[in-house]
Formats: sequence, C-alpha cells, structure tokens
Amino acid sequence: MLLADNLKDGIAHGFFTRQGGVSTGIFTSLNCGPGSGDERAHVVENRRRVFSALGAQSIVSLYQVHSPKAVTVTEEWMIGQGPHA
Repeated sequence: MLLADNLKDGIAHGFFTRQGGVSTGIFTSLNCGPGSGDERAHVVENRRRVFSALGAQSIVSLYQVHSPKAVTVTEEWMIGQGPHA
C-alpha cells in the first residue's frame, strides 16, 4: 500500500498496486472493481484485503474517468447509486 504524504494527516487512504490479490486470468491482480467482470468472490476477497490493510470497515471506490470533475464523498453509497450511478 502506498500513501500520499499530503494526505497522511486525517484522511484514511491507500493506493494499491496489482500485487497481493486473488484474481486470475485477465484480472490477475488485487482487482477491487465490482464492475470489472471479474468473479465476484475474487473482488470480495480483494476488497477484504484492502479493508484489512487500511484498518477500515468499508471503502469508497469510483469508476475512474479522466476529466476535470471531482467527486466529494459525504456519505456511503452502494454500487449503482451516488453521483455517477
């Protein structure tokens, strides 16, 4: 897990590499994307590993879009809900 120096104070975060996951085939990695087409059980286990590394109960992940828009997370939302559902 990589941490950003400017976020270390007060913001739980982590940037994860492809290593350490259970996904196989074209998804061989620590794939945490529920919309990726990977096996659900693999994504669930990979996310559990991320939760554990962060010491968190849940995480927020977004579908990455290269644009100037920013999303501010103010509350938990389920997949298919939220500002970019």
